Amino acid sequence: MMLTFEHSNNLSALDRTIINYIENNYEKVMYMRVRDLANETYTSPATVLRCVKKLGFANFPDFKAQLQLKKNQKREKLNPDLPFSFQKNFEKDLAAIGKLIEKADITYCLGLGNSQLMATYASNLLTTIGYRSFSTDPVLSSYSLNNKQHSASSIPDVCLIFSASGESHSIVQLAKELKGTTIVTISISSKAFNSLATYTDYHFNYNSAVERTPHNLDLSSQLPTVYFIETLIQFFIFF
Repeated sequence: MMLTFEHSNNLSALDRTIINYIENNYEKVMYMRVRDLANETYTSPATVLRCVKKLGFANFPDFKAQLQLKKNQKREKLNPDLPFSFQKNFEKDLAAIGKLIEKADITYCLGLGNSQLMATYASNLLTTIGYRSFSTDPVLSSYSLNNKQHSASSIPDVCLIFSASGESHSIVQLAKELKGTTIVTISISSKAFNSLATYTDYHFNYNSAVERTPHNLDLSSQLPTVYFIETLIQFFIFF
């Protein structure tokens, strides 16, 4: 969640400390008293109240009401009435990888066939909102990803891997090679259990069927993947 305010030049260092805490713990703050928030931020109740007024609210209850509204809007955005669904903890897991991408130097987006189109779409959207992202063929990326040097203190890069079936040999092989490296791997497929999910750090799955013609052409709907990508982008824009 991102707080917006008009008079940012008037914010003190203590104000920014309070705002930073709220942005990272807003669901907890909704149930706090002024004194609770002051204790958590090592400030005073008076400082908290001044900060709330600088953000444009008359009092602390009004501010908490706005946090509740933001939470309700988030729930509506992440849980619309759709003909498919993701795993039970979709919202929580999405927030977790969103934070990883925010910190990462590079986010790689990989896939084959139609999934490569989805990978390119994800990479383009991440680049548009200011994140460093690349989309390439997973076979060509295997060597460069495996040989990317990381220091012990570096923040890990992220690799989003798109595969409807989760069984493509080259995709699974790449994930296997990346397992144990500092690159955080995240797979998106139509099955909860598949070979790809075995090797990735995070796995997102949806209940849409995989459809193939007798000639093995993939005609599976990409709507769940588009939903995943655009919901992830909303995480950065609205929260």
